[in-house]
This record gives sequence, C-alpha cells and structure tokens, in this order.
Amino acid sequence: MLCIDSRETFLAKKLLGLTSQLRRSAISVPSNVAEGHGRMNPREFKHFLLIARASNCELQTQLELSGALGFAETQLLSAAQEISIQVEKMLIALLVNLKNKCG
Repeated sequence: MLCIDSRETFLAKKLLGLTSQLRRSAISVPSNVAEGHGRMNPREFKHFLLIARASNCELQTQLELSGALGFAETQLLSAAQEISIQVEKMLIALLVNLKNKCG
C-alpha cells in the first residue's frame, strides 16, 4: 500500500511541476514579444523575439512530454501543439521582417 501511495504522490508532483512549467513557458512567449516591442528598438525587439521563440520551443517539448507521460488528453494536446506551431511561424515571420528592414 505504501508503494502505491508513494507512486501516486510522485506522479501528482510531477504533473504539478510539468503543469507549472507549461504555464511559465506559455506566458513567456507573448510577454517577451510585448517587452521587446515596448523597447522601441529593432535590435532589442529581435533579441526578445528570439527569447520568445526559445520559450515556444520549450513549450513544444513540454507538450510532447505531457503526451508521452499520458498527462494530457490527445485532442487537447493536439490543439495546443497546433497553436504553438502557428505561433512559431508568426515569430519566424516577424524575425524575417525585422532582418529585411534592419539587416
């Protein structure tokens, strides 16, 4: 009985930790875009867009782990992954646009 309770407690803690990390990564993406834009300097904007892109990559990894560990429903996971892919495309487009304008 003790082993089962310990395993369940372990899994609950892991789920809580992964959920917390997913939230932090997801919040980091638009926060870095906003901060970079607020700097009103193309070079700094690019820097913060790169940070946002890295956070989005973290998020994609965490979503994959959530699926592999069985912590998420397949439909919800697929929807979140698709949104993250769309965000990645938007970030890349912004970076390309900045490169074309600023060199």
